[in-house]
Amino acid sequence: MINDLLDLAKLGANKMQLVRQLTELAKMIEETLKTFNAWASTKQLRLTTEIQENLPPTDIDANRMIQVIINLISNAIKFTPEGGTITVKALASKDGATQIRVEDTGPGIPQE
Repeated sequence: MINDLLDLAKLGANKMQLVRQLTELAKMIEETLKTFNAWASTKQLRLTTEIQENLPPTDIDANRMIQVIINLISNAIKFTPEGGTITVKALASKDGATQIRVEDTGPGIPQE
């Protein structure tokens, strides 16, 4: 959490350095999910992926993207009821942008 706060301060001060490189998202997502298998199994949660076939390599800072995915999956595990499912999706849109989504069967965030 301290590192996240430090990163947020750097971002706010425009001092965050991004190290972009072409990254195979499917491999990055699969490797990141492996780190959560034990924790998810303690809550009997199912971790799944839906990754578009032939997804092109994406020019990103892989470490920062992994950090974001870890935060989203951690929250999903914390708030998804036992027996639920967490799915990480990756797909390319028509304009060439790539989307990564983390969806779960938890209660969600109240609208208010």
